[in-house]
Amino acid sequence: MLLPATAQAQKMYFTAGLGIYRANLDGTDLECVVDSLRRGQMCDPWGIALDVPHGKMYWTDHVLWKVRRANLDGTSVEDLPIVCENKPTSIALDANGGKVYWAEDRVLGGGSMHRADVDGREAQCLFEGFAANAIALDLDDGKIYWTTGTSICRANLDGSLIEQLIDTPGIGRIGLALDQAASEMYSTTGQALSYRAWMDLSRWLGRGPANALGTGVMNGSVQRVKMGRHSIASGTSDIKALAVTDFGWLGDIALDIADGRVYWTSIGALHGKQDGLYEVRIQRAKLDGGDIEDLIYGIRVWQVNGIALDLTPTRAAAWRACLRPAWLVGASGLLAILGLILIPRYRIRHTQPSGRPRAHEHDDETGRHAKAGKSG
Repeated sequence: MLLPATAQAQKMYFTAGLGIYRANLDGTDLECVVDSLRRGQMCDPWGIALDVPHGKMYWTDHVLWKVRRANLDGTSVEDLPIVCENKPTSIALDANGGKVYWAEDRVLGGGSMHRADVDGREAQCLFEGFAANAIALDLDDGKIYWTTGTSICRANLDGSLIEQLIDTPGIGRIGLALDQAASEMYSTTGQALSYRAWMDLSRWLGRGPANALGTGVMNGSVQRVKMGRHSIASGTSDIKALAVTDFGWLGDIALDIADGRVYWTSIGALHGKQDGLYEVRIQRAKLDGGDIEDLIYGIRVWQVNGIALDLTPTRAAAWRACLRPAWLVGASGLLAILGLILIPRYRIRHTQPSGRPRAHEHDDETGRHAKAGKSG
C-alpha cells in the first residue's frame, strides 16, 4: 500500500496591517510569514488567495498597487508583472486553469475587474464600473461572484453577462464565499458605506470604525443566501443571519465545508488615538451560526481583511483515509474465508443422502418404538 506523504497542519492565512499571518485552524501557532517592516517596505496586504498544490500564496497590496506572490512560508516574495491603474483589493485564484483574478478600486469611486495568468502575463480588464470588496469563483459553472456596496453580483469568467443577484439597501456586503454543493453563498455584512471607505475615513479622522461618524458600535453579521445555479431568489426569506457580533466590522470570509465551519476577520474599537491602531480578531462558527469562537485576538493594526484556508488533509487524516479502505477490504476478505470454511461444514452436518432418515429422526422413531413396547 502506498502511504501518504507527510503533510503540515491545516492553516489559516490572513492579512493584517503590514503583514500576512498564518496559524492553525484553532488559532494556535500564530506567526507572521510576511513582515514588510522586516523587509524594509511600507506595504498594505489586502486580499489573499492560496495555491496550495504549488506551494504559493497570492495577495494584493493597497499601498504598492501590486499583485504579489510568495511561498506559503513567506519566502521568495515577488511582484507579478502587472500594472495596476488603481488600488488592488480582493483576489481569487483558478489554480488549475492558471488564472488569477483581482479587483481594483478607484479613489474617486467605481472600480474594475481583471485577470491574468498566474505568472502575471496576459493581463486583461474584464469589466469596469464596480468596486469589489470580495471575489469568489464558481469554476464548475464558469462564474465570478463579487460583493459591491449593498449588492452581490456575478458574471461569466470572461467578464460577460453581468448580473446583480441581490441588493440589500442599508446593508453593506463585504466578504463572500460559495458552497456550490449546497447552492448557498455566505457573506459578511455591515453598514452600507463600503468597508474600505470606513477604513479610510476612520483612519483620516483618527477614530475607530465603531465611532468614526458617532454612530456607536457597529454590528456585523454573517449571512447565508440561497442560490441557484443560474439565479438567486431576491426575497428576504432566502437570506438568513447566522452570526451577529457587536465587536465591530466584519471583513473577509472563508469556509471549511468538511468541518462545517465558517471563518471571518473582524476589526473592533480603537486602542488609543496616538497610534491609531485597532484590535482585530479572527473568529469562526458552525455553518448554522452556532458556537462562535474568538480564535485570534489582541493584534493591534490599522486594518485586517483577507482570509484564506489551507485545508490540505493532515498526515493523520491521510493515514485514516488510506487505512479505512484497507480495513474494509481486509474485513470482507476474512469474512469470505470464514464463509468458505464454515458453510461446507454446515451442509455436511445437516444433509444426508436421500431415502435415509436423519440421525435425529431415527432416534425419534426408536424412542417411539420403545414406548410402544412398554405399553404393550
